[in-house]
Formats: sequence, C-alpha cells, structure tokens
Amino acid sequence: NLRFADDLLLVAQPREEIVVMLADLREGAREVGLELHGDKTKLLTNQVEADRSDVVIDGCRFQVLPYDGATTYLGRLLNLSPARHDIELDSRIEKAWRKFMNLRDELCGKPYPLKDRLRLFNATVTRTALYGCGSWAMTFARASRLRAAQRLMLRKFVGTGRRPVEDRGESSSS
Repeated sequence: NLRFADDLLLVAQPREEIVVMLADLREGAREVGLELHGDKTKLLTNQVEADRSDVVIDGCRFQVLPYDGATTYLGRLLNLSPARHDIELDSRIEKAWRKFMNLRDELCGKPYPLKDRLRLFNATVTRTALYGCGSWAMTFARASRLRAAQRLMLRKFVGTGRRPVEDRGESSSS
C-alpha cells in the first residue's frame, strides 16, 4: 500500500484480496475511532471484463469504477486505462484554467506590471498544469496541447487575439 497523510492506495490482484484488505482497513480504522467514507473510497481495475458490482463490507458500499474510470489521488487523476496520460493531461489543463480564472483579475489587470503578472502566471497556473508531469509519457502531441493552452491563456491576459493567417505570397486568381 502507498500512504500519504489520510490518503491510502491499496493494490491487490484478485478481487477477493482487495475485499479482505478493505475489511482489515475498516476494522483498523474503527479501532482508533475512524470510519472509511464509502463515497470517497473507490476501487479501480485494469481488467476490461472485471466484476464491477459494488463491494459491500459491514453495510458500507464501495464503488468499483469501470475499466476506463478515474478517481483523484494526491491531486492527480488516477486511472488505469491505456489513455491514462491523455486523461491526466486533460485534467491538468482543466485545473490550470480554473486557477487562471481564479486569478483573472490579477493576471489580466492592467494596473499590475506585465513582469509581475508573468511571474504570478508561472508560479501558479504553469505549476498547476505541470504538476506530476515527470510521470507522463510526453509526446509531441501532448507537448503541443500544453503549449496551445498556455498560449491561449497568455493571449487572454495580455489582451491580444490570435494573429491572422499571414499571406504566404501566393497570388489569388480573380
């Protein structure tokens, strides 16, 4: 198992093993006056044909997510599907946009110097987008998506639109 503060990740191979682990965890938590929260405890599987019926322990129901389902663990969107890096990238870009919108007045406010706004953008929005990126399998397409999101945010707070497509010197026939 992996533990951090009050977040716990249990890994098991057969379904029966995770049921035993959850029952032990529930009992151990109960001994120290804690309860597992059924709505916050999720089970992931990497088997397409896995039994997805909920696990019930002592009347508490734990949801088994579908093969391509996801849940948040330590700020990351955790899933086991083959598209997990793209799903996490979409999640990080969405979180970066939320951070951008929360700081919109400061980032887009003309009273603040551009240098200070860029520092704030890099310290908050960029770091939000790139959280956990060291574990991504970076591809050209993913890097392009990140750059496109960053450019769009920067254009918004600088207050400029996209440049029009430049004439490539091709003559148009009339």
